[in-house]
Amino acid sequence: MTRDESSMANGRLQRDPAWDQALDWLLAVQERPQDARLRAELEAWLAADPRHRAAYGKAQRVWTLTGDVARNPETQEAPGSGTVVPFNPRRPVRRPWLAAGALAACLAFLVLLGPVQRLLDGADLSSPTGELVASTQPDGSVITLNADSAVTTDFTGTRRRVVLVEGEAFFQVTPDQTRPFTVRAADTVVTVTGTAFGTRLDAEDVMVEVEEGSVAVATPGRPDPVRLKPGDRLSVDRATGAVRVTPVPASHIAAWRRHLLIAEGERLGDVIDRIRPYYRGAILTTDTALLDRPVSGVFDLRQPLEALRAAATARAASVYEITPLLALVVAD
Repeated sequence: MTRDESSMANGRLQRDPAWDQALDWLLAVQERPQDARLRAELEAWLAADPRHRAAYGKAQRVWTLTGDVARNPETQEAPGSGTVVPFNPRRPVRRPWLAAGALAACLAFLVLLGPVQRLLDGADLSSPTGELVASTQPDGSVITLNADSAVTTDFTGTRRRVVLVEGEAFFQVTPDQTRPFTVRAADTVVTVTGTAFGTRLDAEDVMVEVEEGSVAVATPGRPDPVRLKPGDRLSVDRATGAVRVTPVPASHIAAWRRHLLIAEGERLGDVIDRIRPYYRGAILTTDTALLDRPVSGVFDLRQPLEALRAAATARAASVYEITPLLALVVAD
């Protein structure tokens, strides 16, 4: 599951999370080129995953097209060599959304060149930006995908297996005691015989929430599966393997099926990530500190830009839609 660059799929703009994050970092460093702490945080992000460095290198190349990046003669290594290409400190961007406009033009240019890579190689079922997709499987079970999500399936006479490749899905499983229904999301495996539950996969966590019946969730490093009942939500930290089980109101389970995003004290960054599959462009921020601010509310995903503005306004931030392909979140 990798997407190295923004691409077009099903006629709609699709985004790579690493690409979005790379653009966030690039704008932040351009705004605060002398911030040593920010530079150290960027280096840590680059070192965390080879895809981060590759995405950042591509973002730098796009930004170079705008003429707003000056390379230091002492750091001419190509992206991926271990060196972060610095920005020219003599030209700080005091209005970062203006600089982002040039970046948006280049981003649009790259997208219009055509797909660099198919959105989800090998996926049996996928959903485009802003749309839900439901599919009935050979056993009668129904898989509903949130926007920008995908699964692979394997239904035979002896097994029922689904892999959540990306995003979020809700499963209404037809009972069959002889063939357990399993869903794998990264290293987490959910096993049921007949129930209704949702699963979400993102860069940091795997989430499972149960609407009906019960499920067994196997996670790395735990000898026994965690058993969940209706109204339980389990989160697995993909980096540490830490598992947390909390109660969740029935109305909150896979609320995206009703085009709702319900947040209760969630990080603004996480809320933005859940809005991204509904916005047909890129959503960037210039201040990473904004992302940790808690947000609560109910947001209409059918109006993603307004949902983004409502979430940002609650945390003393504003949203500027530079072009239909770029929304910029800026601290007030």
